[in-house]
Amino acid sequence: VLMDHLSDHQVEEPGEIQLLRQACFEAGTSIFREDYHTSSEFWVHFDRLNSEHLEGLAEEIAARKAPEDYSFGRFLHMVRRKFSPIVVTMAAFCSALGKEETLGPIETSIKDLAVASQLLDDLGDWKDDIGDRHLTYYLSNLVSDDNWKAKEWPSVEELQQQIDDNWVDIEYLKIVIEWLDKSLTATQDLKCNSWNDYLNGYKVLAEEHLKRATAYHLYHVIDPLINPLES
Repeated sequence: VLMDHLSDHQVEEPGEIQLLRQACFEAGTSIFREDYHTSSEFWVHFDRLNSEHLEGLAEEIAARKAPEDYSFGRFLHMVRRKFSPIVVTMAAFCSALGKEETLGPIETSIKDLAVASQLLDDLGDWKDDIGDRHLTYYLSNLVSDDNWKAKEWPSVEELQQQIDDNWVDIEYLKIVIEWLDKSLTATQDLKCNSWNDYLNGYKVLAEEHLKRATAYHLYHVIDPLINPLES
């Protein structure tokens, strides 16, 4: 959380927050050292995943500065790495239980959820992101790259018109549901009933968003036909 706020420039004293983050990281690592021998395979995953996390944050910062390179592939690479700290916890559980072979599908499921979760957040927060000048993958696809390089960004009204004209939110909500399905598929051979319930709950939420967005667009198409004088 602290690293996300630092990379998003959402802190008033970045130096102090970086020190706090480092203190938290070292305190957490010391707890792992109490339970996992230096020869444990856990530390291989620990180092790999922490490196991935930093790479993901750096890639997000770079993508904001180069909207022309903000492809879906880059978004996937970035956001899956940003969820790596959650996988560290699962690597610890798998190692403690002697179930290291289950980490692969669990990691895939978590990182597929990351794609869905980030997209859904970006869809819901796009107006706030405009105010914060926080370029997301979703925003980068609403208008041409030159708009995001300009001093003045497009207004909320202009972007809303793009969404209304092209039903862009519908397209991305379908992508959210697609990646939730991928997340469910990744752990289908494991007995993860609570995890599956959580993912299915997330999918129900996404489907409700899709229904509302579809109803919104249909209303704006049909209303002028029903009330021509008002339109």
